[in-house]
Amino acid sequence: MKKTLALFAFLYFFCAAICGQNIKPSFDGPSRPLEYQREKPTFPGCEDIVDKKERLKCADEKMLQFVYGNMKYPAEARRDGIEGMVIIKFFIDEDGSILDTEIGRDIGGGCGEEALRVVESMPNWNPSRIDGNPIGVSFTLPVRFKLGKYKKN
Repeated sequence: MKKTLALFAFLYFFCAAICGQNIKPSFDGPSRPLEYQREKPTFPGCEDIVDKKERLKCADEKMLQFVYGNMKYPAEARRDGIEGMVIIKFFIDEDGSILDTEIGRDIGGGCGEEALRVVESMPNWNPSRIDGNPIGVSFTLPVRFKLGKYKKN
């Protein structure tokens, strides 16, 4: 019994001595957090532009041209004078295809369905990338419906 008690006491003090030491791990790597190169997904048509900011601006303009060039103001919304912002949510897959489209916010009069139809007809995007590797990402697109001077026929 004395031997067992002595062994426990020894282990207790040994562990306390080891655990109480300030041991700083040695690490020869960088002292800052790891960084990675991330690229946002872009609408196609501007891949030949070298400057990143200009390429993003061009892609946004091409997307807006596509959306508003293909959208038809729903007759019901026009008749009822409905205007506002529709939010479309979708997923851009690793190959750039558009999946899981849904209406996040609708203003009625068929506007949500029309915006959804246009998004579903989009060509494949250039996917998002991390360190050059394509990844899938969620995307939210606001689409504005405004009658302007042509309110209510």
